[in-house]
Amino acid sequence: MFKFIFLLSFTRIFAFEYLDKAEESFLKQHKTQTKVVEVKDKVWPKVTIKAIVDSSPINSAAIFSAFDYQQNYIPDMTMSKVIKQPNTNEVHVYYELDMPWPVSKGIYTNGHKFFTPKEGEFKVTWYSIKSDIAEDLHGSAHFIPYKNKTLLIYQTHVDPKSFFAGIFKKIMVKDVEKNLKIIINTIETKQKDEQFLKKYTKKLQNALTGIASY
Repeated sequence: MFKFIFLLSFTRIFAFEYLDKAEESFLKQHKTQTKVVEVKDKVWPKVTIKAIVDSSPINSAAIFSAFDYQQNYIPDMTMSKVIKQPNTNEVHVYYELDMPWPVSKGIYTNGHKFFTPKEGEFKVTWYSIKSDIAEDLHGSAHFIPYKNKTLLIYQTHVDPKSFFAGIFKKIMVKDVEKNLKIIINTIETKQKDEQFLKKYTKKLQNALTGIASY
């Protein structure tokens, strides 16, 4: 009985820590919620999306971090390849992306780092190393236990190079939402592939315990 009461209390504390009541109610109905905040002197805003993923935090984070597999499901991505691991909890990933006019192809390299902010939670952050299409970018994906599922808090901000980027602001937000839904669907689907899940869960666990394996 005490354990049951403790779990109820923990869930309640959790809800107040990461979600207010309105957000929790909205997510129950829609699964995702988007917040857009303008950034001073920048063309594109910061986008934060909260989402419920029908998967555990470790499975969600592991499949999210399957960087060499991203080219198989993210729209217009033609290459994703881990090219360097400077630290056990950090990898550099090379990407090629088909782009709309007036840019034919986007070529860039991002750094990704892995963390465990609290017990049972996982977080992946990323930053720009080299890019033909962005002056700068950074973001994070935070995977948090939530009622036998995962609360995903996804944040991203891109400072584009293109002179025409301003006219694509609304499209950019829609693309982020669309791609995240595809990522969530991939997590929920690929977790059923035992060999795939075992491979990338092991990579994530190694990265967090000082073993290079990407």
